[in-house]
Amino acid sequence: KFTFFFTNDFTYQNNQLVNEGNQYYNSLSFFGKYGKWSGGVTLRANNFYEQDPNLTLEDGNLDLYRKYIQYSTEDLNVQAGDFYAMLGRGLVLSVLQNDKAFRERTILGGDVRYEHKFLRIRALGGTVEDELGSQKWAVYGTEADVEYVKNNRVGFQLSYIDDVRTYWELGPRTTYSVSFQGATLLGMFNYYAELARLDFDHEDMKDGTGVYADLEFNRDRFSCLVEYKNYDHFDNGMNNPPVVDREDEVNILRNTSGVRFYAQYSLFEPDVVIFANVGRIREYDSAGYHVYGGVRAEDLL
Repeated sequence: KFTFFFTNDFTYQNNQLVNEGNQYYNSLSFFGKYGKWSGGVTLRANNFYEQDPNLTLEDGNLDLYRKYIQYSTEDLNVQAGDFYAMLGRGLVLSVLQNDKAFRERTILGGDVRYEHKFLRIRALGGTVEDELGSQKWAVYGTEADVEYVKNNRVGFQLSYIDDVRTYWELGPRTTYSVSFQGATLLGMFNYYAELARLDFDHEDMKDGTGVYADLEFNRDRFSCLVEYKNYDHFDNGMNNPPVVDREDEVNILRNTSGVRFYAQYSLFEPDVVIFANVGRIREYDSAGYHVYGGVRAEDLL
């Protein structure tokens, strides 16, 4: 009844911008499961950080980088250690891995989820350190949603963040939101909407608001998506709401709004997707259209 597996990732690079150019980064991970229990650890050995490649450590680093233990039943999931978390669509809290942005943060603490019939509840708490270990925050969060009509849910999300050791002393701040979502309406439509507010304890910090909504249509091989956003002074340091644009675009949270229409048509044999996007984005006093299209192809021949 015991299952397990190992993974190992090794990177070597020669960096001529530093005195010691031979750099390595290795992570060895173990994951195991026995009955309702599971867990994992990641051992890291490195002499540089991917977020700061022009600095080679004088002495190689060896540490227990990630660790967690988890207990799961049909309705309950309890986890302690390192874990990722996103509440709602990320307006309130988003601590996720992002390899493209070298984002490796996790929450070190506890996470409890309960789901039964029409009710879902989650509560979490712990600390978050940045990738270089130079900043640290205390983070608490909760969310709950109820299915009030089949495939339609209303939810509430909340996070509380305080600085432990940071460059910018933002002080304690609370972010909360209410969300509405529905799936497979008439067999073709999905929708999501979330309205959020950010409150700072410090009087010299301006409170913020965030609004996001989308409507999706799916029919056979054709699908389209309409998205809307409006974020005003809505940066709590640990939220990442949808950008309403390409996923690799920068999301300005201080003063921005936008809307876009995205459509795609899929050819299943072979796996080819034709897509197009028309959007208009405003950031501060600058605004413009973003129009693009293209083709994605996978598993040809």
